Amino acid sequence: MPDVTTCAFLLGDVDGLMDKPPKELDSTLLRTWRSEQKFSGSHDLDHDVTGGILLKARCASEISRRVEQVWLLNGAVPSRVLDVVSHGDTVGTRILH
Repeated sequence: MPDVTTCAFLLGDVDGLMDKPPKELDSTLLRTWRSEQKFSGSHDLDHDVTGGILLKARCASEISRRVEQVWLLNGAVPSRVLDVVSHGDTVGTRILH
């Protein structure tokens, strides 16, 4: 991926990677994340056919080995993608290698 500089995973109902499942009231957004860091995730096999947040985080971590800007973003807020491309920062989780 020599020409790719940015990759965004657009999530459906959350701002990025949370330290706990987002349904828990005290969950907080992780602004950055490395694969060595722990977080608590869940996967509803009956409703989620995309592999859940655990698979997304693992794939994002792999991509971050070759791509400088890898993000998990709230797909319901399109301006955040533009923020990353234009300014290199936004509300979401940046995946670090």
